[in-house]
Amino acid sequence: MAAAILFLSFEEPDLTMQERLTELTLDKEEEKKLLETYERYTPVIKGFLAQANDRSDEHITSELMFCLQTAQSSAKTARATINRLKECGLLFTANPHQIHKCMEGVRFSKKKSEYLHKARGQIPSIKQQLGLPKEELREWLVENVKGMGPKLASHFMRNIGIYGLAILDIHVQNFMERNNLLRGQVGKLNRKAYAENEKIFLQLAKQLEIPPEELDIAIWMTGNGSGEFYG
Repeated sequence: MAAAILFLSFEEPDLTMQERLTELTLDKEEEKKLLETYERYTPVIKGFLAQANDRSDEHITSELMFCLQTAQSSAKTARATINRLKECGLLFTANPHQIHKCMEGVRFSKKKSEYLHKARGQIPSIKQQLGLPKEELREWLVENVKGMGPKLASHFMRNIGIYGLAILDIHVQNFMERNNLLRGQVGKLNRKAYAENEKIFLQLAKQLEIPPEELDIAIWMTGNGSGEFYG
């Protein structure tokens, strides 16, 4: 059975509540694949999230530097960078040149190596903000960490155990577009459009009874098809 999604559109405030309710549905085959993937890989998904709730300097630094690489690059190559830095004992000390040398296959690696180096120096400030409400924390990260927008901020937060936001990466956007849920163009969501689509995604998660931090991973793994997940 297709999942019927109800969300509120606030573009026309003069409409009645009933008129603002719009029913959306998932394509039956898309829904079937997604739910089968989620069931198959639930141990992997929950296992990743169980270890994510770690506030050590090493974990926060690793995930911050990982997430900052993932814009227009694969999670696999970004994770490999972090592994190389750790293997060389350089996670906390590498200069931009050393970071860049470890970023094999990462797009825009020269610019991103500067972002990673600067962000690593902000870890003490970031840790001081972790008690903020999640929406405020995300806004702080977007405003203060260079190279970080709402999607990367949500990604980083999820990877350190702060849940309840949407990570609208290209896989999720494509999924939403295929199911006529996306408002806007894939890969071209401004902050207003991101917020609008986040509401739809969170409503979808509620409808499917899958936590949003798990639904994002399930969508990614459905598209990937290999059962591999790098964060």
